[in-house]
Amino acid sequence: MSRIMDMTTETMSDAIDDAVNDDEAEEETDDLTNEVLDEIGVEVATQLSATPKGRIAGKKTEDLMQ
Repeated sequence: MSRIMDMTTETMSDAIDDAVNDDEAEEETDDLTNEVLDEIGVEVATQLSATPKGRIAGKKTEDLMQ
């Protein structure tokens, strides 16, 4: 019975260590995500600079009701 308890304790300890060490993997994931988002942001900003600025001409609501 003691042997089973030792194995259980070791397994639980390993699981806790793995969970705690996931912080490093999470940080790497966050860095990669931010890098990709920065690249997309640059592309979107480039595309947005080519869009027209100002108001779009259109009919007033009053004109549409008549």
